[in-house]
Amino acid sequence: MRLQTGRDSTGEIPGPANYSLYNRSGSRKPGTRARTSPYLNSRCEEMILPLDVVIAACENNDTGSFILPDVLNRFNGISLCDTVVFACATNTSLGYELMDVVFLHNGEDWSTQAKLVELFCRTAASCGNFRALKHARQRSSNLNIDGQFFEMAPPGIVDPEKMEDLITLCDRDILKFDLLLRLAEGESAEANIEMMQRILVRPEVDRIDGEIYISAAKRMSSGGEALLKLLRSSRGNTFLDGNLMSGSLSCRNLGTSVMLIHEDMVSISEHDLIKAASNILQAIGMLILLWNRDNSLRITEDVIKAAAGNWNQGVQALGFLWSKDNSLKITGDVLEAAASNEHQGVKVLRFLWSKDSSL
Repeated sequence: MRLQTGRDSTGEIPGPANYSLYNRSGSRKPGTRARTSPYLNSRCEEMILPLDVVIAACENNDTGSFILPDVLNRFNGISLCDTVVFACATNTSLGYELMDVVFLHNGEDWSTQAKLVELFCRTAASCGNFRALKHARQRSSNLNIDGQFFEMAPPGIVDPEKMEDLITLCDRDILKFDLLLRLAEGESAEANIEMMQRILVRPEVDRIDGEIYISAAKRMSSGGEALLKLLRSSRGNTFLDGNLMSGSLSCRNLGTSVMLIHEDMVSISEHDLIKAASNILQAIGMLILLWNRDNSLRITEDVIKAAAGNWNQGVQALGFLWSKDNSLKITGDVLEAAASNEHQGVKVLRFLWSKDSSL
């Protein structure tokens, strides 16, 4: 069979090495891509490179930094676009360097392209390209790009095998806030504790923000108690406030609240009583824990309203409150909260009426 020697629509010359890409007429088969060769490289100035070639160079983990400058010089289209940024951000070996080449080629800089830089950061985080993410954030610090980028990474990205490399690339704020918060909120308790231990021993982590404690206390899965104990024992100068207790009282896990109360980590406020009274699954347990800690707690109108509006344990919570103070006043706001209770409204109103014959 005699080979065709004419160029196809992309400018490539069919030959034995790539003959399977062509039909008998010499036109390219659907769905095939051009293959480069030394012969073509010598004549590439005659070709109009498609954007796919730029993207392929950006995805090249090995020699992309050598290929991309030449490709960009011969590309007449718009290279500073979302698809090119995405390709660079997913390159785990050379992503940051290749993005830098694209910016320089277009006369731009990291500090002038907020939307593209944010896209780069989000994409890098989503595929675990933390090296590129760190450099990008450093170069674009003047843009004040918001976003907890480490939270965007899939659960399997941040794992013990990658943790040591990741820690060395993270600056102080990322270690103290982004990464610790992600671990505190995660589902894999055993792995998270192991990784958190590696971070907490770092000298950069000199103080643990209260938000980290709150996230650990609100964990819906098991492991909240262990994480809280680890955080508590890791630093003496921790920052705690009332939100910590409120966070644990909002969750379904009694264990975290038990630990907090018995270790006297925080004081009990009216807000804590409200959170406990409105807890749809553990209202009674939470209230008992709080009163065991301090039997002189004052029951306010807002606490009664929270119990009256509890659609699952409203009657039980009100019964507990009246057992602590039988002279509680029933106001119009309390009755309104009871009337709004979708599941226990009738029972709650009957309970309240039984406590005040004047209603």
